[in-house]
Amino acid sequence: MKYYYHRHKLVRACVILVALCATKLYATESAIEQRLNSYFHLLNSVSRPTNPVIFTEASQFWLNGVQGQHPSVSRFFLLHDPADWQIQDIQNAGDYAAVTISFDSPNYTQPWLAQFELLRVNGTWMLTEFSDQTQRPFDDSIRSQSEFVMAYLQTIETAITRRDGTDDDEEINRIRQFYEPGAGFWKQGTLDSVGFMLWMDQQSPQSYEVISATGGEVTVRFNETRRRGDQVVRFTTIEEGGRYYLTQFINEELQRQQEAQEEIAAQSMQSLEQVTAGNDSSRQVVNSQLNILAGAGQGAALYQVMSEVVERSEPLWVSSKAARASLGRLVGIYAGMSAQALSPDWKLVAEARDGEKQVVIARPRSSDGLGSFSSLFDGIRFQTVRASEGWKIEHATAFRD
Repeated sequence: MKYYYHRHKLVRACVILVALCATKLYATESAIEQRLNSYFHLLNSVSRPTNPVIFTEASQFWLNGVQGQHPSVSRFFLLHDPADWQIQDIQNAGDYAAVTISFDSPNYTQPWLAQFELLRVNGTWMLTEFSDQTQRPFDDSIRSQSEFVMAYLQTIETAITRRDGTDDDEEINRIRQFYEPGAGFWKQGTLDSVGFMLWMDQQSPQSYEVISATGGEVTVRFNETRRRGDQVVRFTTIEEGGRYYLTQFINEELQRQQEAQEEIAAQSMQSLEQVTAGNDSSRQVVNSQLNILAGAGQGAALYQVMSEVVERSEPLWVSSKAARASLGRLVGIYAGMSAQALSPDWKLVAEARDGEKQVVIARPRSSDGLGSFSSLFDGIRFQTVRASEGWKIEHATAFRD
C-alpha cells in the first residue's frame, strides 16, 4: 500500500484509486490541465528536456518526496520528442486525479499514451506518479509470438532506415537511446537488445521470415545477409503482465562454431597439460618452449588457448618488458605458421657465446614444416642466459640465411 505525506495530512492512495469510478468533476479540470500544460512548457523551455538547469523549477510541480521522478519523465520525452501533448482523459475523485495524455511520437504511427497522477495539496495540484501506457510501438492485442517478433524486426529495420536518413546528431542519438535498449520489446536490462540492433545493422538482410515458433522460442531465417548469406536466429521470449518480452537471441551458426571452438580449446588444454618443461640447459629451455607451442595445436586451436600458452611460457623467459614483447611476437608467428602447416620437427643447434649466455638456433628438419612461411624465414634464433633458477630465454627472432 502506498501513502503520500504532506505536512500532517495523510492520504491513503488505495482509497483514492477505488474512487476513480466517481463522476468527473469538470469544475477542477481546467486547473489540472493548466498545471500539466505548465509542466510541459517547462520541459520545452530548454533545448533538451534532460537539461538539469530546470530541475529546481520542475521539482515544484512534484509532491515532496517524489521529485526524483522528474528525470525519468525528462528522459521519456527526450526519446519521444513530442511537439505538443493533448489531455486525452481525466479521472478525478476529490483531491486525486489520473490524467491520460497523448502525443505524436516519431517512434510510432499512432498517438503515444502516458499517464500522470496528481494530488491536490492546499489547493495546488501536485504530480505524484508518471507511467508509460503504450510502452512500445506494437499492438499488444496481437497475441501470436511470431507476430510479436516480426513486429520487433520491422521496428528495428525502420529505426535503422530512419537513422541512416538523417544527418542530425541529436536525432541519431535519440534513435539510438530509444531503440538500442529494445524499444520496449526487450526485458528491461537485457544487453542482447543492443547486440541485436548492431547485428541487424551489419548483416542488412534482404528479407526475413519465421520458420518455427514453439514454447518460448521463435526461430527466424534472415535471407541474403550482407556477410554470411542466409542465417538462422533463435529468439527466446517470456510473457509478463499479458505482454511478451524478448530475453535473448542466438545465431545458430555462430553457436555451432562457438561450441566447436570450445571443444578445440578443451583438447588443446589437455595437450598442454601433458607438456613438461625444463631449463637445465639452453637447449632444454628452447625445446620446452617449442613443445608448449606445439602442444597448443594448430591454427584455431592455438588461438583459442593463446593466453594459456603465454602463461605457461613465461617461466621460461627472463622477467622483462622486452622479453614479454618477444614472447608475444613468437607466439603470433607460430600461430600464423601453424595455420598453414603441421608443427615442424625442430633441429636445435647451440652456439656458445660465453659461460653465461648461449644462442640456440631452431631449424625445421624439412622446409615443409614452415608451409608458405618457408619463403619468409629459415628458422628461429633464441638468445638464452643462465640465471640462478636455470636457463632463461631473453629474445627470439626469425631469421633467413
